[in-house]
Amino acid sequence: MLRRLLLTCLIAASACAASAASAEYVVWETSPWKHFEAGMDVPKTPETNAVYALVLEGQTESKAIMVSNLTDETLSARLLLDRLSEGSVEILLPTFVRTADGRPFPDALVPPDSIGQLIVPPGETRQIWLNFKGFKPGRFEGKLTISPLTASKTDKEVKLTVEVVHPPMPLPKPLAFTWDYLGDAVPLGLEKEYVQAMVDHGIRVFMISGLHDMPRPNADDEGNFLEPVDWSNFEREVKLKWKPGRKLYINLDVWEKSQERKIYNGKFDSPGWRIAFKKIIGGMVDELKKLGLSYDDYFVCPVDECIDERYIAIARLVREVDPKIRLIEDTIGSSLEQVKAADEFTDLWTPHFNAFFAEGNKAQIEYLKSTGKPMGFYFYSEGANEKAQDAYQHYVWRFWFAHSRGVSGVLGYWTATQHYGNPWNRHQTTAAYDPSLFYPGNGCVITGRRWEAWRRGVEDFALLDLCKSQGVDTSPAVKSVLDSPGDPDAASKAREGLIRELAKP
Repeated sequence: MLRRLLLTCLIAASACAASAASAEYVVWETSPWKHFEAGMDVPKTPETNAVYALVLEGQTESKAIMVSNLTDETLSARLLLDRLSEGSVEILLPTFVRTADGRPFPDALVPPDSIGQLIVPPGETRQIWLNFKGFKPGRFEGKLTISPLTASKTDKEVKLTVEVVHPPMPLPKPLAFTWDYLGDAVPLGLEKEYVQAMVDHGIRVFMISGLHDMPRPNADDEGNFLEPVDWSNFEREVKLKWKPGRKLYINLDVWEKSQERKIYNGKFDSPGWRIAFKKIIGGMVDELKKLGLSYDDYFVCPVDECIDERYIAIARLVREVDPKIRLIEDTIGSSLEQVKAADEFTDLWTPHFNAFFAEGNKAQIEYLKSTGKPMGFYFYSEGANEKAQDAYQHYVWRFWFAHSRGVSGVLGYWTATQHYGNPWNRHQTTAAYDPSLFYPGNGCVITGRRWEAWRRGVEDFALLDLCKSQGVDTSPAVKSVLDSPGDPDAASKAREGLIRELAKP
């Protein structure tokens, strides 16, 4: 009751407050990247009756509408979308899921039920998420009607205007990557759905795990295999994940940090081990050729997050088998000397995002830039409460920062697909991480706020690349975003300005 009175007073205090007949619930717009809570206060702003979306053709624009219930009765309303058949307006309802420490966060974005029902408890606020996509160039109009079934008799309409700009050339496709452990999808029968969800969110680089997907037959000390070499699982994974336009990130998984994988004869880098290893690498190249892949369609990572003597030993053997294989590494090690030694064997570098900030890494980063080799970045889940991360600062903003540093290689996140237990309720699991960005539904994939933020980051990166190719000065826009890491409106404004620059004749 007290919350209802407080919210009502806030509305009454606004010069643009709704009339008494319509103040039973309030409709207002916010940035989709801003966090909200169920019991949040209604801002002292006019009610929203129109939403405008500027879309670059081939990309998606997200908008968010809030509905605050000011009554003591649960508000149940139907969401009715009118017109806009020229493209797709995806309606999603942010749903609360639990972090490891028990906090509820509205991260899962769930499609409405068959009647388009929105439910807002008394004195609380809920969000309607709109994705505008699939439109051809032009200007389109429609409306979203919120039609109450309880708590009010007043329908409210939000006019939707979509302006779509045709890019002056095909959109660049960043090398977006996530370590996609599809093991979580296998028991649910959702492998194809997981892959499609990644494609829909800009992923172009897919992982093949040496540990799970490549044959590891036992061998004797002369390098002779003691059992058949079976490539069937490898072929299955390649066929599932690769199509022309995509690339594979093949993680050899010989070492896991300080732990050696006991393979072949169990004697790492011994003469017999080297012979067996080189046979497998040669077999891998043959299999990839049979499946239609060229050398440009895949990278090989000798050791994950390691460029010491183990990396050098494995990379050298790969080069001996086939010098055309491109090698990638996701660390810059602990010194400039390590980087220089590994650089002889490395074609692409993907250091951790934080490496760009550490003063002790400055020499390594500058050296890698001087080589002219593609350099990307990656980041990962920082613990069991990843759902509580700021979707804008932790995902969208980082792509603007990376572009400002001249990044042109693989852009990675660990990992959109690995759950470590139930992603809907991490409070029920003791695992140290909670990296997944989307959720398994009943026979389907449910997207998430951070997953949409990742997609927006990839699209913003592509927009910046497109502007660069067209001679559009991006520096003012990029500076405005980098100066405001906590303000998603800064990126939205900058994005809109760049799209308008591209639309100029």
